[in-house]
Amino acid sequence: MAKHPFAGLKAIIFDIGDTLVENRSINLSAALKAVEALMSISGKHGIPMNYLKFAGTAAERAFRLQETLYNHLPPEELDSQESAEFYVKKFSEELISLMSPESLSEANTAVVYNAFMGGVAAAGSLYPGTREVLTCLKAGYKTGIISNNPVEYVEPVLKHLDLYSLFDVVTISGREGRGIVKPLKEIFTRTLNALEVSPGEALMIGDSLANDIAGAREAGMLCGLINRKENLSAAKIKPDFVIHDIKELIDVLN
Repeated sequence: MAKHPFAGLKAIIFDIGDTLVENRSINLSAALKAVEALMSISGKHGIPMNYLKFAGTAAERAFRLQETLYNHLPPEELDSQESAEFYVKKFSEELISLMSPESLSEANTAVVYNAFMGGVAAAGSLYPGTREVLTCLKAGYKTGIISNNPVEYVEPVLKHLDLYSLFDVVTISGREGRGIVKPLKEIFTRTLNALEVSPGEALMIGDSLANDIAGAREAGMLCGLINRKENLSAAKIKPDFVIHDIKELIDVLN
């Protein structure tokens, strides 16, 4: 009888954004809180009906600035915490400039920045079945998270959604430091060491071929893709399996 491909599996490690939690819900919550704070400090009442248009424009401008400053850097030189903080600061400045230019100041930018981060912390829309799958897996495996996000995009969301207890190890690029990012091997190795498992005993689950799957392959791990948006027709990187819903993972492992 052929050996089951996951017979020796001891640990399952997940990406978080667009794997367990929908990124769009985080961005919408953060934008709303930022606009609410701006309306308060500018003495205006209510939330404009078209606030998402302003938030979208501010996000596009901030992203372009972030790209110019950070996207040319090789992963070894990238500090994801610094990059994210730059983005949120520029988003806050652009939002104020668009909606209440007379309110633009360092102090007000800080207020909007903090409101944005508060919106991140209060957000989080789990994909259906996520909590049930994680609870089931926690009973039989060590579990972890590897995220390229800043600390503020991971820890508050996990706490808000009451997920922290379902993970043995949470590795956040923003906390680990410059150059400790997916797809580089080091962030995977640190997580494996913390879980006290070998690469061949661990499975990485994520939504990105470039970061999650390529990185796990380089680290010698098994890997599964949750395919929410990737076109795999020309993909050179091949996961061990592809699923479209986290609930399918239980069947794969069994």
